[in-house]
Parts: sequence; structure tokens; C-alpha cells
Amino acid sequence: MTTLNLTANGKPQELILAYLQENASDVLAEKINSGTPFEKDGKKLINKKTLDGFMRFAMDEAKKLGNSRVFNTIIIGVAAKNMDFDKQQWLDVIANTVPPKTVEINQKAFEVGFEK
Repeated sequence: MTTLNLTANGKPQELILAYLQENASDVLAEKINSGTPFEKDGKKLINKKTLDGFMRFAMDEAKKLGNSRVFNTIIIGVAAKNMDFDKQQWLDVIANTVPPKTVEINQKAFEVGFEK
């Protein structure tokens, strides 16, 4: 199991942290633990993610899609791009596992996370 330098605040974040620690690829774990370098106004900076920011992003994007319940699918999308399955495989799994009337919104939510 991967150890991630993240702090969980509350039960929802504890569940997500446990999932990420169990399933994060080495690439994703490195990005979480070390941050990702970027440049702004000529300054070199490191962007480090927090679970609070991650949860806020997922909830905000779910609300933009009109259904706050798909925030979990957005989180899966973020994690999925660093796993050994291609995007279409994930979309197929969603189509085959969620209720038929929610396939479209869940696939959109997944893509929002995947493209982040």
C-alpha cells in the first residue's frame, strides 16, 4: 500500500484517502507527495494538493453538472488517468454498472475528473 502525505478531515475524506492509498499508481503518489512544479510570473512554484481542495474541486464540478451526487465519479476520473486502464474501459464500466438513467451524467463526471 502506498503512503500518501495527505490529511483526512472527516469520514468522507478518510474513505477517499483509504481508496487512494490502496489504488494510487506510483506516478500519482509521487505527484501527491512531492507536488507538481509549475511557473507563474517567472517564479518556479510547486503545486501541492490537499484532500480539502480535491473534495472542493469535485463537489464544485459536480454542481456545475447539475448533480452533486456524481462528485465521487469525478474523483474516480482524476485517479483513473494514473491507472493502467484506458479511458474507454472506464466509460464502459460506468455504462455497465450505474443505473441506465444516470449513465450520461456519470460519464460526463468521469471525463471532468479525467481531464483535470
